[in-house]
Amino acid sequence: PDISMHVPHAHETDAHISPDSCTAQLRAALVIQWHRLAVNHRLWGSSAVRCVAAGRGDGRGIVRWGSLIYAGEVTVAATEGRPHGAGVAVWKDGSRFEGQWAEGARDGTGTFTGAGAGEVSQEVGGGTEMYCGGWARGMRHGAGRLHTALGHVYEGEWCDGDLVRGKFVGRWHGRYEGEFRRLRRHGQGVWTSERGNQRYEGRWFDDLFDGEGLYTSSGKTRRYAGTFRAGKRHGHGTWKSAHGDEYSGEFVAGLFHGGGLLRTTSGCTYDGEWVEGQLHGQATYQSKQGVRYEGEWRRGKRHGLGTQTFRDGAVFTGTFKSDVFDGPGDWVDGREGCGGSYRGDWSNGLRHGEGAWEGGDKDCYKGG
Repeated sequence: PDISMHVPHAHETDAHISPDSCTAQLRAALVIQWHRLAVNHRLWGSSAVRCVAAGRGDGRGIVRWGSLIYAGEVTVAATEGRPHGAGVAVWKDGSRFEGQWAEGARDGTGTFTGAGAGEVSQEVGGGTEMYCGGWARGMRHGAGRLHTALGHVYEGEWCDGDLVRGKFVGRWHGRYEGEFRRLRRHGQGVWTSERGNQRYEGRWFDDLFDGEGLYTSSGKTRRYAGTFRAGKRHGHGTWKSAHGDEYSGEFVAGLFHGGGLLRTTSGCTYDGEWVEGQLHGQATYQSKQGVRYEGEWRRGKRHGLGTQTFRDGAVFTGTFKSDVFDGPGDWVDGREGCGGSYRGDWSNGLRHGEGAWEGGDKDCYKGG
């Protein structure tokens, strides 16, 4: 606030207050009333403060700044008095500080109760909040605990008004222990959900998973170890589902994207290129029963040129469309004692169009 805005004239002050009444005031709850006072006011500007009652030689007195009153220990001077030592202050909006002061600023240990808990620069919810702990130059500094109006609790080491490392317990937000910036989880830390069914240990940025970390859960995603960005799996990592499926490879925005290998509980493997959670590009599929496909994929289906080997040894090499043979291709029967092959056109998984068949007994057929 503009500390030079108004200096009260003599008739505006309580100059008639005696040292005895000053002492009595020190024993009571004080109300500091100034309709323009900002809640985050940190310094008691000497240029706008004058001593109403310097008090006795012990340095106790009452200081008024406009309609703002402070009672407690002050620096004693003929024309100036600033809070210095132990004192109590209550603002018109109900905010209250009780603790130690130094040269007009909250400094030492003390408790602030009110909107914003003494700092409007950190928005953690409106209403009544309380901070109890260390102060320096009017800012939260040192060990302290903040209770917000939303029921959250922040406890730890503060520096220049900001929590840098400590613990957080929040309604619907679980528990967190680690580093902070502007009351947001930022840096290295460990988070556990309110029900205890989710846990994350790793790097944070602005309240979101960001960087290297390990996430475990009892939900669909049972485990993920790797990198995150903006709260989602992003970069290289290993993911395991509740059903036992496991993927190791690249992620983008939480989805398989880039090169990666997926192993399913049924014994199948998918190794290759992924786009937005689906195989897309070159990839190899292998089933537990021995079926193998190597070739091109499109949106999770075999599409383009590829080679598929069946469990009985038969091999098809050619063109696929939406998971079936479609277009030119060669098929070789791998069954022992049967032989035979077909080279030609296919449609919807069946021989269709121009082609040539050669049987195991050298019988041949060409045509459409």
